[in-house]
Amino acid sequence: MCTDSYNSPVRVFSVRPEIGTDALLANAYETIAGAGAMTNEFADNLPDEHRCLALAIQQMIELGLLLVEAVQDRVDRVS
Repeated sequence: MCTDSYNSPVRVFSVRPEIGTDALLANAYETIAGAGAMTNEFADNLPDEHRCLALAIQQMIELGLLLVEAVQDRVDRVS
C-alpha cells in the first residue's frame, strides 16, 4: 500500500466474509486475466526498450492465473 508522510493508509476495498470460495476464485481469475489483457495491450504500444518489461509483467500475471487455476481444481475435486 502506498503511503506518504501526510496521509495514513486508508482501506478502500474489502471482501465480504460471506462470499464463497468458488466465487472468490472466479473473481480473482477474472481480475488477473483482465490485468493480463491490459498489460498485453499496453505492451503492444510501447517502444522496444520498455516492451520487454511489460511482457515480463505479463508473464508474472500468467503465472498468477496458473496458481488460481490450480487452487480452483483442488476446490472442485474436494466438492
